[in-house]
Amino acid sequence: MGILGVTVDGVFADRVVVPARSCFALPDEIGSHVGALLEPAGSAMHSVLRSGVDLAGASVLVTGAGPVGLVTAQILVALVVAGSVDLELLVTHRLPLSRLPVALDLMRSEAAKVLLIPAMPDERLNVE
Repeated sequence: MGILGVTVDGVFADRVVVPARSCFALPDEIGSHVGALLEPAGSAMHSVLRSGVDLAGASVLVTGAGPVGLVTAQILVALVVAGSVDLELLVTHRLPLSRLPVALDLMRSEAAKVLLIPAMPDERLNVE
C-alpha cells in the first residue's frame, strides 16, 4: 500500500481506506482524543528508550513542543519524578501564547528542572 502522505496521497482526506492489519479497535474506555495520542506517545517512548544516552545528570534537549515533543518531555519528567534519573530538560517551541499554559502544565513538576525556550528567542520560560 505505501505510506500515507509519503508514497500514497490521502493523508489529509476526511476518510481513507487502509488495510485491516494496520488498524486496531480502541477499548470503549479509551476515547478518540486519547487514542489519537497513542502514536505520538509510542514515538516518544521509543526515542527515549532507544536513545542510548545515559540521562543521569544530563541536559536533554527536546526540539519541538508538538504532540511528540510534549509527550517526550512528560516521559522524561516522569523518569525524574520516579527517581530514575536527575536531568535538566530543555524544550524548544514555536507555540502561540495561547498554548503556552497547556505546555507548561504538562511539564510542571517539583522534581524536574524544565526550561521552555522559544525557537525565535525573545525570553525563556522556567517551568516551576
